[in-house]
Amino acid sequence: MRFVGQTEVAGFLAGSPAYDNTVKAWVAEMRSGQWQSATALAAEFQNIDVSALPWVVFYLLPSALRIRTLIDFRIGVVMLLAIDLSAAWHGTQTQPWNKIP
Repeated sequence: MRFVGQTEVAGFLAGSPAYDNTVKAWVAEMRSGQWQSATALAAEFQNIDVSALPWVVFYLLPSALRIRTLIDFRIGVVMLLAIDLSAAWHGTQTQPWNKIP
């Protein structure tokens, strides 16, 4: 997929260099992914919220990061909106998108 958001990544890592490997690994996953739908994306990532498409939120545990994106599966673009610290605990809570049937 095409990734838009290198400026946001650089800005975040300038203030939080300890997350360098985690964020760069996530960006690499986004760039190499070829997901055709939110269902396919959710099958590969445990802690994500795809309930308000095209908005998709990734909760990276245990690094305590929340990454907010817009994803257009039709044209294959991931746009990074924000990376937040200390917000990932929401991903460990039972939510409509991560309930086990």
